Amino acid sequence: MSNSNLDEFKKLPKIELHAHLSGSVRYETIIDLLNQQLESCDSFYEQKLKSEIDLLNCLKNKPSISCTNSRSLSECFQVFTILHRLLNNLDILEKVTYDILKDFESDNCVYLELRTTPRNIYDKNSEKILVSKREYLNKIIKVIENFEKERKMKVRLILSVDRAKGLQDGLENVLLAIELKCKYIVGIDFSGNPHVNSFQEFGEIFELCKKNGLRTTVHIAEIWEDKDKEFILRKIRPDRIGHSVCLNQEEIEYLIENPIPIEICPTSNLVTKCVHQIDKHPFFDFYSKNKNYPLTICTDDSGIFDVTLSKEYQLISNAFGLSYEQMFNISKNSLYSIFDKSIETANFLNDIFKDFEKKII
Repeated sequence: MSNSNLDEFKKLPKIELHAHLSGSVRYETIIDLLNQQLESCDSFYEQKLKSEIDLLNCLKNKPSISCTNSRSLSECFQVFTILHRLLNNLDILEKVTYDILKDFESDNCVYLELRTTPRNIYDKNSEKILVSKREYLNKIIKVIENFEKERKMKVRLILSVDRAKGLQDGLENVLLAIELKCKYIVGIDFSGNPHVNSFQEFGEIFELCKKNGLRTTVHIAEIWEDKDKEFILRKIRPDRIGHSVCLNQEEIEYLIENPIPIEICPTSNLVTKCVHQIDKHPFFDFYSKNKNYPLTICTDDSGIFDVTLSKEYQLISNAFGLSYEQMFNISKNSLYSIFDKSIETANFLNDIFKDFEKKII
């Protein structure tokens, strides 16, 4: 069904497995927060804030992913840096988290795994910790708990290990996941700037995750220069891998023969120029050879890329001429890749997909 209607994809029940909390904050929200800081800042920071607002407005107004002027990976990491600074108290964290959950639910996402890097928030004038990593996570968990009481979307949390922050910071995050041990924390994400550090330095953390039953997902092959591919694909073999677009034919064939579920992020790959044309996306290298290969369509950073999960489904459907039923099956097959393996969640999702399947057959 080429050129499928976006409204039809909004009706489709969808699974989101690769969504960064910071990257899912709306541009309007980021600009509002910067303007609030601008009102009370001293002259020393005024120009810096104005430059950041100009950058955000520039990125927000870029017309489309097909534009040759689309966002670069470097620009995206600049936005992450800004967001990291802005999320400097629990009230702001609570608001943006709740808004993100509402945005996904309104797009008929029925199961969301939201990922975030736990962080301490410091007093800007001293080294005093105002908010600990534990308090940061407890606030997000509380928002999720309250959201699930009144809504119909399951939300789970993945804690991120940022390679740029080093081994010790990553160990702290994994140990915190083990200590908190609640139903909402379902796994560990290995991510961060692919130009900084190597995951081969994090073997101790991978072992700790395995020992404690924490499922893992790893960002790989976001750039052709990624030297961790062999290590991740053949030695670590995590529960899922993210992006995986800069793979050679040998690596693709290896995965087809030895599958690891892949979190596909089409718009992200386009706007960061990992992929230059959507119809050249390696999604189809896997799907065309095995329609049951575990592929989940995701947004990555819905706020930064101004995209929804429904738009991602429409993009893939139109690019490769896939029918609505085929897209539904991709969504349904994503159930096997989720990290929450509880009977409660399985029954909840199976009922939703069975009911919807009756409507389209």
